[in-house]
Amino acid sequence: MRTKRKAAVHAGGNTLLGSFLNLLKGTAVGLIVTVAALLFFALLVKLFHIGDGAIPAVNMVIKIGSIFVGVLVTLKFIHERGYLAGGLTGILYILLSFAVFSLFKGDWSALDTLVVDLLTGLAAGLLSGILIANIKKK
Repeated sequence: MRTKRKAAVHAGGNTLLGSFLNLLKGTAVGLIVTVAALLFFALLVKLFHIGDGAIPAVNMVIKIGSIFVGVLVTLKFIHERGYLAGGLTGILYILLSFAVFSLFKGDWSALDTLVVDLLTGLAAGLLSGILIANIKKK
């Protein structure tokens, strides 16, 4: 059974489970990029005394960049419907990052921003999927 699952995952995710695991791979890479970028940005804020006004904009750029990287990884394994895989990766990224960072903060009160973040994640994922899939074809 285990070798069938591995084969499905490495064969481009032709099964539902394989596709979901490939989405998780891309999302996990996106989350790792986010953590690294946020740590680097925190260092820059500390060293250069960057004002609070820049933080939301930089945070959004980091999210979108991380979704792009996550979709790039996802589409290494999924070779069809790049827009769909990208959109799902974006949504999954937002949901998992919300859960992870809420657990770290111990505060789940940011639910009001979750809807906007989900829409942003969906849009960033869809656009990334379309862009990456079309570049890979050439």
